[in-house]
Amino acid sequence: MNRLALAWIGYTDQSTARGVYILESADKIYFFAELTALSTDGSGLLPEYQTNNMQALNKAGHALHLTPGAFSTNCRSSKIRDSVTDLGWKDPVV
Repeated sequence: MNRLALAWIGYTDQSTARGVYILESADKIYFFAELTALSTDGSGLLPEYQTNNMQALNKAGHALHLTPGAFSTNCRSSKIRDSVTDLGWKDPVV
């Protein structure tokens, strides 16, 4: 995950065609920047964040469960399965 985040260059337009974006991102990991780290012209990260993009990172999301590692292991664990069953979820899907 760290390797992916370090290679991230910033995604600026998180509102355009939001429905399509959400549907097409189910199998990809996306990284989201703090709004204060983005250029106002939509060209990406501000210069002060381009050499240290981890400072601009707000969150990572979407297909984290598809990448081997802690998130994938935990979201499929019996502890999580038991917890969502206790909450009354009938058919939870990762």
